[in-house]
Amino acid sequence: MSLRRLKCFLNPSDLHGRWKIENPFSGGINNEPIEYHLLTTDTKWDFWRVTFYLHGLGGKLTDTPYLEDHICPNMPLVRLACFGLSRLYLGAVVSTFGDICTLLYNGRQSIITLADILGVESYNVVAHSWGGFSACLAALSDSRCKKAMLLVSTPDICDAISNMYKLVGLPTSAGPVADIFLGKLRGDALAAKFGKAKHQIAWNVISPYGEVANPNLRMLIYNRDEDQVMRKANVEHFVEYSSRRGAPNVVAEFNAFPELSHWHDMPLEKFSERMAEFLFGDG
Repeated sequence: MSLRRLKCFLNPSDLHGRWKIENPFSGGINNEPIEYHLLTTDTKWDFWRVTFYLHGLGGKLTDTPYLEDHICPNMPLVRLACFGLSRLYLGAVVSTFGDICTLLYNGRQSIITLADILGVESYNVVAHSWGGFSACLAALSDSRCKKAMLLVSTPDICDAISNMYKLVGLPTSAGPVADIFLGKLRGDALAAKFGKAKHQIAWNVISPYGEVANPNLRMLIYNRDEDQVMRKANVEHFVEYSSRRGAPNVVAEFNAFPELSHWHDMPLEKFSERMAEFLFGDG
C-alpha cells in the first residue's frame, strides 16, 4: 500500500480557547508545538472524513506502526501527539490537579482545532491509555465525532489518575509511598468526583460526566480485565451512567491477556480485528 505522509505542527497559541498553566514549577509542559502526521492513500489531501489516533503516556507518534494498514484503505489517518506529555514525567511531582485538567482541556482542544483546520466534517478517534482521556473528552463534546474506540483507557479520569502510580510497578500497598510524591494530585483527583477538589471548577468544565453534547456518539471502551489503573468497575459505572443520561451507544468490552508481560499492554494484534469491525462495519 502506497501512503502519502506529511509531518506538521500545531502551535499551542493556535488552540481554540487554550488554557495556560500558571504553576511556575510546571508551566512549560503545555508550551510546546503539537506534532501530527497526516497519512492517506489518496492522490490529494482530502480530510473531510478521518480517523485520529492518540498514543499513550510516554508513547510516540510512530507507535503501533501498522495501524495505517488497517485504517488508511478506508479513510485518512491523523496521528496526533498528546499535549504536553514530553515533560509530564518531570513535572508530575509538582503538578497540581488543575495542571492535569489544563493538559486534558488543551488535549481535547487540539483534536477539535485540528479538525477545524483540516476541514473535517466527521471523524473517528482511536486512542491508547492517556491519549484516550483527551480523545473521550473530544468525542463526548464534538458532534462531528461519530465513533470513539478507547484502548486500555477510561472516561473515569479521576480514578485513573489516583491509581497511575501502579503503572511503574508499585503494588497497591505502596500507596502511602506514592502519596509522599503524588499525594496532593491523587487526593484532588478523588475529591473531584465528589465536588470537593481545589480545582473543581476546572474539572467541571472538562468532566465527561457533564451534559450530553454528542448523544449519537458510538463509543467502544476496549479494556483488559487485569488493568489496575483503568479499572473495570469504573468503566462499567461510566457505561451505566451514560445510558441513564441519554448516551446509549457507549459500551465496554473486557478481555484477559495473561500472556502479555504487563497488564496495561494492548498490542495491535489484540485489537485490530475488533477495531475494523467497529469503525468500518456494523459492530
